[in-house]
Amino acid sequence: MSLKFSPSLAPWLARLIILLTFVSLSIQKTLSARAGTIDDVFHIKTGTTLGGCDNYDVVQWWNDGRTLASSAYQVLNSARAAKANGITNSDSQMHLWTFFKVDAVEDSFESTVDRMINDLQKVRDAIDDESEGEDSDDKPWIFCDSTFQTEMKWTATALVEGTGEEDPEGRQIRNVFEGYYQVNYLEVRKKREKASKAERAKMPLPFVPFWCEDLKAYRYDEPGDYCSKGRGSQKTNMGATDDNLQPNTLTFCPQNWGDAARYPNMFQFPDVTEEGVSMEEYTTEAMTFLHEMFHFALEVENTPDTAYLLGEIVGSVALADGAPITQEQAIKNPESWTLFALACYLGERFPDYTWASTKSKLRES
Repeated sequence: MSLKFSPSLAPWLARLIILLTFVSLSIQKTLSARAGTIDDVFHIKTGTTLGGCDNYDVVQWWNDGRTLASSAYQVLNSARAAKANGITNSDSQMHLWTFFKVDAVEDSFESTVDRMINDLQKVRDAIDDESEGEDSDDKPWIFCDSTFQTEMKWTATALVEGTGEEDPEGRQIRNVFEGYYQVNYLEVRKKREKASKAERAKMPLPFVPFWCEDLKAYRYDEPGDYCSKGRGSQKTNMGATDDNLQPNTLTFCPQNWGDAARYPNMFQFPDVTEEGVSMEEYTTEAMTFLHEMFHFALEVENTPDTAYLLGEIVGSVALADGAPITQEQAIKNPESWTLFALACYLGERFPDYTWASTKSKLRES
């Protein structure tokens, strides 16, 4: 690159132009190293019906999710560095105690935080790394309600996966997909029949097949429309990740989010002008996206949803079993991470305040 300037141009202005030029090039290189668009990472169902996402700003969820994860990553590394320097009461370490009951005075602090950093990096890679979808057939799908799949009966004539045509021999789904029928339906039904009424209330229902036209494949779940149901303290479902079969699917239920997502994006957050403002006043749609990305990146089996409510997550409210959430439960719980990330971001966005206690507090000078 060759830059020429007029002899009359002030030297300081010439230097400024050179600086801005190289800053611009640096930014371009950084952006080109990341996934160009969300479409590099996910298939997104188009349209406004049958799970279509055209009425929702999924790209903003993705971008805000990136930002939240990055803020959390910075705080984790800050807490780790503080411990290495002999500090055990830093603001970043207070965040870890509040949301995960990870205490900086413990000898295991560094190894625990290292594990958390590693897990969070996997989530960041899954959000931003297009290598997750190098094989276009396996690129995960995003749907914006659960009507993209049609509930079927096990005795219905099977459709051929890949084409959607009827089984040429007219066989039933339970015969073609006998393994799923045996494990997900018959065995679950037998367990429920032997259980007490109280035990059955906590057990899943026998799974039924769902046909997914976009995937030209079956998926298996409890009967009913997922986005019209709820579980535990969560009265209506917010989202779900299915990582049992390829391609994986992420189903969002934005029609249920209501006050759980007070703002469609983080640009709209109002300024903070006083102490005592709860972080729950700053919830955003991307939080559900980030929640599901923990399930997706770390696998559903390893990320059980132990708690959803802020009180349960910070330990001021007991879980359903009467006990407070444990450190291990919190570290595996996606919503603990989501709220932790929000607190980290708020402290970065409004640097005069910290949300280590879940409410705004002026930082000590």
